[in-house]
This record gives sequence, C-alpha cells and structure tokens, in this order.
Amino acid sequence: MLTSYSHDFSQRVYEGSCSTCLNRFDYSNTRNRNPAWSIVGFPECKHLIHKGCFDHWSSHSRELAQRDISIIDDPITCPLCKVDVKAKRDHDFIQLPCSLNFTSHLERHKPDPDPNLPLPLSEHSASYNHCDIQLIQELFDKAVFVYDSDVYSVVSNFPALHQMKNRYGITLSAEQLETILNKALLTSRYNVFQETIHTNATNKIKMALLLRSDDEATKEVINNFFNSILDKTGDCKDVIIDFLLENLISDREVIQKGFEYYIRTNNFHNAEKIQKKHSFHIKHEILKQALMQVNPHYGVSQLSRIAGNECFQKAGLEAMKALNERAFSRPAYSKTKSAICALLDGKILDQDEIKKSLRLAVLAGDTVWQMELKKKYGAFLDSQFFKNQLEGAEGYDLVKTIDHLFELRADDEATKQVLMAALMRVVTEENHGDYFKIKCLLSKCLEAGIWSQQLVNKALTQAMNEHPNQDQWTQTLNKKYQAVLDPVMLEHYLWKTLTDCPPSMSYFDQGHYHLRFKRILNFADKKNEESDQAISTVFKKLLNDRELSQRPGIQKCIEWLVEFNDPIPDAT
Repeated sequence: MLTSYSHDFSQRVYEGSCSTCLNRFDYSNTRNRNPAWSIVGFPECKHLIHKGCFDHWSSHSRELAQRDISIIDDPITCPLCKVDVKAKRDHDFIQLPCSLNFTSHLERHKPDPDPNLPLPLSEHSASYNHCDIQLIQELFDKAVFVYDSDVYSVVSNFPALHQMKNRYGITLSAEQLETILNKALLTSRYNVFQETIHTNATNKIKMALLLRSDDEATKEVINNFFNSILDKTGDCKDVIIDFLLENLISDREVIQKGFEYYIRTNNFHNAEKIQKKHSFHIKHEILKQALMQVNPHYGVSQLSRIAGNECFQKAGLEAMKALNERAFSRPAYSKTKSAICALLDGKILDQDEIKKSLRLAVLAGDTVWQMELKKKYGAFLDSQFFKNQLEGAEGYDLVKTIDHLFELRADDEATKQVLMAALMRVVTEENHGDYFKIKCLLSKCLEAGIWSQQLVNKALTQAMNEHPNQDQWTQTLNKKYQAVLDPVMLEHYLWKTLTDCPPSMSYFDQGHYHLRFKRILNFADKKNEESDQAISTVFKKLLNDRELSQRPGIQKCIEWLVEFNDPIPDAT
C-alpha cells in the first residue's frame, strides 16, 4: 500500500496514493476540471489527501458520531493515522494544487508511519450495545458508493468502511464486493472509461478484499472476478493474480486456471510452486504453446520438471515442428529463433527439425545461427532447398549465394549436381562483379572435389576473357585439372597474341612474349581434331602476313605451331 506522506510539503507530490479513494496523486492531481482533486496536507501529521475525499471522510465521521454515542462529537481526524486535525476551515490546511513545489514553514515532521500497517490504522473492536447497528449499516452502505468522479467510475470511502468494520464487524456483501471490484478497473482515458489493472485498481481491490464477508456467495464473487481479470490488461495484473491465488482462492478448478495462466505467461516459478502444492498436470496443448514462446535463458528446466520428461519431449517436438512450419516473417523471427534455441537447449534434438531450423536461419540471413546449427547439431541443407535458393539468384548475387551456402550443403550426389549446375551458370553468364570473388569460389569448389571437365574448360575461357594475363590461375586450371580452350577461342587468342607482337623487342621482352604464346598453345586440346584445324588456320594466316611473320620473336612461334601439327601444312 502506497502511503501518501510529505515530510515538509517541499517535495513534488507525484508519489503516493490518497488515503481515502486510493487513487495515485500523480494521475489525479493533473486533472484541474474538478476542485475535489486538489490536494491538501495536514499540519499535524503531514499526510496528504484529496480535498473532496477529506470532505467525505469528515462527513461520514460526523454522521457516525451522531449514531454512536461513544464517539466524540464532531471529530475531525486524519483518515490514515487518526490524529486529531485541529483545522476547522479550508485556509487552515496546506493547499497543494496541481503538483507545484511548496516550501514548508511548519515544524519538524513526525517519524514516517509504519508502511506495514493497514489503511487506516486498526481500531479495537468495541461493544456496540449503545447504538443501533441498523443505522450503522446504512452509513456503511452509503460509504461504499460515495460519488462518481470525472476520472474514475466510483470513489469509495475506504477509511470509513474500515472504521465501521473494525468497530462493528460490518463487512461487504457479495453484491457490494463484486461492484467495487469491477468498478475499480474503470479509468477514464480520452473521455472514455476503459478497464485496466493499474496501481489505483490494485489498491482498491486489496482494500475491498479486506472488507469481504466469509460466505459462499463472496467466495463465488472472488472466483468469478479472478476468472475475469485473466483476460484483462494492465501493469499490475500479475500482482492481483498472485494476491488472490496466495490468499483467497481455494477452488481447485479456479487455481488450475491460475496455474495455466502462469504457464502461458512464462511465470514458471509460480507455476512450479502451485504444481508442487496441488499436483496439477499441464495440458498438452498449453505446454506446447508455452514451449513455442519460451525464453532460452530460463524456463526450460522448470517446464521439464513441471511436465515430466516424457510429456516435455513429446510437446517439445510438436512445438519445434510448429515453429519451423510457420510462414517466414522477419518481425517474428527473433521470437521464433529464441524459442527454437530454448528447445534445443532442452534436448529436443530431432535432426529433421534441426535441418528445418537451418532453413529458417538461411531465409533470415542469420549467419551466426547457421554456423551454430551446422557445427553444434550437424545441420545441413537438403538438395531441394539448396536448389531453390540458387535458382532465384543471378549474376554476382549467384556467386555470393553459392559462397554463403557452400559450407551448409548436404554431402550427397543430388546436392553436388545442383551445385555443379549453378557453377556452370557462374562461368557461363556475364558476371558484373568482382572476378576475384568468382575465382576464389571456383578454387574452393575445385579443391572440395566438385568439378567436371566441362566446368574447368568454361572456367578457363572465362579467365581468359576477364583477365588474360592472370597466368597463375589459368595455369592451375590447365595443369591441375587439364582445362583446355575450345577451338574457336584457341584460334582467337593465338592470333591475338601474334598480332600483339611489337615490331621490335629486346631479348628480355622476347622471353616474356614466347612464354605467353607457349602457355596459350598449351591450352589446346591435342585430342580434338578441331583444335588441330584451329592451329593450322592460325599458321596459314601468319604465313600469309609477311610483315608480321618477319617480326623478331615470331619465328619461334612459327616453330611451335609447326611442331604442334602433324603433318606440317603446305606453306605454298
């Protein structure tokens, strides 16, 4: 219970609740439409209260004094601590309108009241033979519903109710309790009353329950109220649910609903306490839904203990299946991943479902989780999913996709064929990107044993087209994988190399030129007759160009062309 108390009235009055209506000052004191919400402070005890609430408290106190001769006539006291208030007029109070700061000119404040004491401070029950209990009951009923406000639905005079309960043993009827509980939830927002369980509602609900009767009708009201707030919202909802379950609810069916609520809201600590006390069992569907939203950092071990290992494993597997079968949504990905990780930590290790989780990580582009699933759980992508991912990519995007998924592939023939087809597209299509990335990808695939003669031949042609002077890569393709140029390309590069020969060269330059020409000649397929024909064509064209054939260094090239062909073509 928040205590409305001010040391010297110099602090802002945004903390605490009014001791009568139990509404927080930080909400009601910003409403200037109704002067009843103005805040006053008592010089004797420094407690704070709404102006209108104090008027109602004083009015009920005077009426009670008129009906009970044992009470001093015309009492004016603080509703919280019952100290006599000597002020008789409004100007005797300290007025605090609308949360302004005030400097105290009062004496030193008294010690803070004990926060554990109820509101108001308890009174000893006294004999009421000297008064008509029926008259007191009428006053009690009047204090239940004091007035309608512009902020809250109904404001009750709780100190007066507690005073009459403590003195005369009068309690709320089931109907009155039900009304107060339901009305406590109503708060005005934008001139529309809405139901929400916030601090004001919590204070009122707890105070009303302290005034309850101990009969079956009241128990039924409390059970119904508990069932209704399970679907309500508010930042204090769990506070009320905990309070009811720990102190007031005895019906096993209602407690079962609270137990299931704790499971649904991931409050496994309270659920486990109830389970141990009442030996409840989690329904399969509720357990499954809880596992679909469980946090990996807590809850899995508690759920396993509550449900039992067999039930936990069965529901966990179904939960993982449901999570993996959800349509991919980036906003929901984080929660889905979190729940799957929690299930994996809980030893739900179905390999087929882990592979599906890997697909989810690929769709989300979550490389960290992909490698974790690969290394920790041995997950891999099946050939069909691998194929689907590659089919949607073109150009340089295809290179990046293959490179990204390469380590996640399955090691089977079907996946190998899918990868080979994609690599053929890489070396055949025009890639407007970084050729160095393409070369690295091809090198990685070749070293992994994923290659064919057609692939390396295409790769060699692409290398010559992109960077004909990258001798190291082309030589690797040729010597290690026996890559060759097709006849048309062979003829093209041989003749281009010959025509690039300058009219004069130094001995050093001739060595480099001859090496370049010899390497291109080595790219010819000696088993292919068309390659022989391409070299013969180059030889004839060279002999017919007398100016070119007379340049320094060309004679050595002619010798190699002659040596390659057998028989030697007729020069005439």
